[in-house]
Amino acid sequence: SMEKCIEIAVNAESGIWAIRYPKGSQDMEGLFRKEEFVYTDDDFSSSGSVVIVTYGRIFKQALLARDELSLKGIKSSVLVLEKLTPFSDTVRIIKKYCADAKKLIIVEESMESGSFGQNVLSLLNMDDSFNTSLSHLAIKGDVPGHARLETLYAECGISAKDIIQEAEK
Repeated sequence: SMEKCIEIAVNAESGIWAIRYPKGSQDMEGLFRKEEFVYTDDDFSSSGSVVIVTYGRIFKQALLARDELSLKGIKSSVLVLEKLTPFSDTVRIIKKYCADAKKLIIVEESMESGSFGQNVLSLLNMDDSFNTSLSHLAIKGDVPGHARLETLYAECGISAKDIIQEAEK
């Protein structure tokens, strides 16, 4: 929650903190806290599955993709992160939930260059013991213009449809 993030930023951590407060609601209904800063309602015990890691309001696109993949017979799970740094903690959490996954897709609604996903994938790629196939969906190229959120997701290649296509590769 926002209160928990502020409490940790003020009291428990050193350095500079940025807390993103999104416009609108991030309805976490249907998800529950697996551990601190991690939300999901999925079972990660199936080998050969696809794990979608995301954060922020785009998690709804990830859930839509998971449900559609299930209809197609592809086992997938969604891991929603509430805290992104330090990256070493994030990598530890991702490795824990993706141990048996065949594919990991990080989905974010930020510019790809220098993004959370690029940093985390870089760390995962350096780990020889992590053998899961890695993908990253983020905004490539120019900053998009103004439009409805669903239109922007589609134009930027980060919609539920794009996640499904990436999972099916």
